Amino acid sequence: MTTEAEIPALGGLRQVLEAVGSREGGERAGWFVRLVQAYLQYRKRRPAAADARPESERATACVRAASVKSALGGAASGAVITGATVATAEIPSGYLFAVPLAAAGVAVEMLARAIIHLDMVSDLAAIFGVSLDPDQPTDLWHLYALVFGTYKFESEDDPGSDLIHRIGETEASEIGESLGARILGESVIKNIVPVVGIAASSVTNYRRTRQLGDTARRYFRYRRAIHDAVERARALCEEQLDLLIEGLWFLFIADGRLVPEETTILLRLLGKLDPERRAAVKERFVVDENGWLERLGAVPPDVREPFMNALEVAAAVDKAVSLPEQKILSQAARRLGRTLDMVRVERMIKEFEDVGVLRGGRDGRAAR
Repeated sequence: MTTEAEIPALGGLRQVLEAVGSREGGERAGWFVRLVQAYLQYRKRRPAAADARPESERATACVRAASVKSALGGAASGAVITGATVATAEIPSGYLFAVPLAAAGVAVEMLARAIIHLDMVSDLAAIFGVSLDPDQPTDLWHLYALVFGTYKFESEDDPGSDLIHRIGETEASEIGESLGARILGESVIKNIVPVVGIAASSVTNYRRTRQLGDTARRYFRYRRAIHDAVERARALCEEQLDLLIEGLWFLFIADGRLVPEETTILLRLLGKLDPERRAAVKERFVVDENGWLERLGAVPPDVREPFMNALEVAAAVDKAVSLPEQKILSQAARRLGRTLDMVRVERMIKEFEDVGVLRGGRDGRAAR
């Protein structure tokens, strides 16, 4: 018989499930909040696996594997619920065990899918050298909420400022609670029709896992690259961080509206400011960058090079620099007394494409 000693992960997952059901620490949070915190604590203690492949290759393989596992789990739950329905129809007293069996199938599938998602996201974070805080995984709540549609654009004309205001004003724990309810409802709906539910659950699981995985993969690439670039500028001049965040906003909306990974990055950077500065910066999240360009004259000379580098990284990290982005970079460079070096930016894009990270911009510490 297989034991926990033979497969260490079994013991770790058992501890995760025990933590989810624990009443320690005062008032109980929702099931999803407890699951995320317990799983991140478990992953924090688990050593990362060595892998010499480039980050981009490992991340793509990670998302693909998790999507397949999630699809198989969805098909299995659909089969259980279909079997329970058939038993109810053919056996007079079948409903006595069919209904609990169907409910158990939905619950197990929901929990399994949630763990597959968390494992995938944790692996992606580790691949890009990012540390997730088990006690306050705020950026994870934001990312999940945007992927699962808990928060959406309310106006076609809004590039994302209203979205940032609404998410930023909501407690992270409240977002986690609403996510748990949404995931539960999604699991019930996709399994509700027998027979059809087998394919529907499998396809839905694959697509949702792929969507979350691709978004998380891009987010952790953004977070590592921008963290390194921003920290170099921030270390020299903390007072100009608000100007730098504004610059990222204008680069991110240059091609339209924010995407989930960009929204989450901005929310994370805004969290580094005190409440007064944070509110002021959010008020300056507008569509016209001229006011920001004029204020760039306040950047001290010794900070201008890392400041400009941070803007270039932010433009290159999505592996393409559009003409509107290039225009903003050129104008910013001129205001900072610099010249935009598109050859350097193209080298960054190629490195993001081939490797997934900028090897020259790492000091060996995990991104916080």
